[in-house]
Amino acid sequence: MGLILTKARISIKESIRQELLKASNFSCSICGKIPVIIHHIEEYAKNLSNGEKYLIPICRECHDKIHGKGGSVFSKKELYQYKKKPVAPQILRDKYHLARRQNYSFFEGSNFVSDGTKAHFLGIVTIDVSDGNFKLSILDGIHDGKPHYLIHDNELLVDTSNISRMQYSGPSVKIWGHRNGKDTVLIDVMILSETIIVRSLNAEFNGQPVRIYKMRSPRERQLSKVHSWMQEAEKYYRKTCKQIDSQPQITKPFNGFDIDSQLKQLRKDIVKRDLEQWLGKLMEDNFGWNWHYRHHVLDMVFQQSTIFRHKHHPMLNSSPEIDKMHKKIIRLRKKYKKYFQELQDVVAERSGSIFSGNMII
Repeated sequence: MGLILTKARISIKESIRQELLKASNFSCSICGKIPVIIHHIEEYAKNLSNGEKYLIPICRECHDKIHGKGGSVFSKKELYQYKKKPVAPQILRDKYHLARRQNYSFFEGSNFVSDGTKAHFLGIVTIDVSDGNFKLSILDGIHDGKPHYLIHDNELLVDTSNISRMQYSGPSVKIWGHRNGKDTVLIDVMILSETIIVRSLNAEFNGQPVRIYKMRSPRERQLSKVHSWMQEAEKYYRKTCKQIDSQPQITKPFNGFDIDSQLKQLRKDIVKRDLEQWLGKLMEDNFGWNWHYRHHVLDMVFQQSTIFRHKHHPMLNSSPEIDKMHKKIIRLRKKYKKYFQELQDVVAERSGSIFSGNMII
C-alpha cells in the first residue's frame, strides 16, 4: 500500500497581506464591506502559490458567492478586474450587535470604568443606555472642536485617510496610522461578551495628546539598583520600628482604645512615607525619571516587599455598590486572564496626568 503525502498549506506572508489590504482600502474588493479574508483567485491546491497576483481581499458574503453550491457568481476574469480596480470606500462601516445589552463595563488600560447610564473616562469611551438601548461610542480624537469617531452608537466608522495598517475581526479592531510623523498604533480595542478593553490609544483632543500605552521596563542595572535601595530602606525601617516599640508606654488605654499603640503606628507610617520619598529622590537624581515613571517602578518593586507592598484595604464606609464592583473586577480579570496579562503596566495619560489601576463609578 502506497503512502500518500500532502503538502501543508503555507500561510500568506504578513507583508503581502498588508499590501493587498492597503490596495483594497482594507475592505472587500467587490462590495467594500468589512471584515475581509484573503481569497485565492487561482486555486491553491493547483499551483501551491501565495503570490500577490493570485490573491484578492473579499468579505465572507462575497466569498460564499464564489464557493456556493451552484458555482461561483464571479468569473476569474471579473475577480482580476475587481483586484485591479477594487471598490474602495473612504469610510469603512460595520455594525456591532450590542443594542440588547443592558449591562456592560469597560477598561481603559488597567483602569476599570463601571457600567451606567452614561459612563465615560477621559472622554474616550462612552456607554449610554439612558433610552433603554445600549450605545457604544469611541472617539478617535477631537480636531477644531469637532469629534471624530471610531465607533459611534454601535457603528464602526473608520476613516482610511490616515491608516497604514488595520486588523479587524469583529470583536477587535487595531489600527496603525501616522501621528506626529511616526507610524504608530492609533487604537486597539477588544469587545468581549461582558466588557470592552481599550488596550492602546494615540489620539488628539484639540491638540492635546490622549494616550493609552504600556510603560517601558527599566534597564536591568537600574532595576537592580532600585532593589538594593529598597533593601536598605527595609533594613532601616525594621531597625526604627524596634526603637519605637521599645519606648515605654506613655498613656494608658482609654475605653478599650490603645492610644499609645496608635501613636507608635503613626510614627512608623511616617517613617515608611519618608523612606518612599527618599527612594523616589534617589531614582530622580540617579536616572532622571519623572514623577509618574518613578512611582510606576516603585509600585512594581514594592510588590516584592513585605514592608512596602501596597495592600488593598476595604474603603471606610464602603458601599454595597463599591464592594460589588470590586468583585466584578476580580471576576472579569479571572475570566479574561490572557487579555489582562497584556494590560500589565498599561496606563492612560491625558494632560500630563497618568492613570493606572483606578476604579471609576
